[in-house]
Amino acid sequence: MRVLLAILCAVLSTGCATVGNDPVEMAKQDQAAAELGDVGAQYNLGVRYQNGMGVPKDDAEAVRCHRRAAEQGPSAAHNALGVMYNYGIGAAGLPPGAAKIEEASVCSSRNACA
Repeated sequence: MRVLLAILCAVLSTGCATVGNDPVEMAKQDQAAAELGDVGAQYNLGVRYQNGMGVPKDDAEAVRCHRRAAEQGPSAAHNALGVMYNYGIGAAGLPPGAAKIEEASVCSSRNACA
């Protein structure tokens, strides 16, 4: 469910109006912005690689993009990275602390954890 929510969030935030519905062009714009350090673009690019939207499906690259975004603080990237680690997607097993990344993201987004 979280992965589907992450996909929906990425699709809704990619700026479709500027490049139409061409996923390859949208991915190129996300790539350019991600290289300049745009957190949203880094997250979107991770979702694109995770699902093969405008780029070849590449789970390892998705993890790399989500990690770059998560290092800057957005909870959506933390959640995406935690989910991927939790299910062993794009990485060899669960790295130390991955479950805490996902838990922290859920807690921060709900403001419900102490």
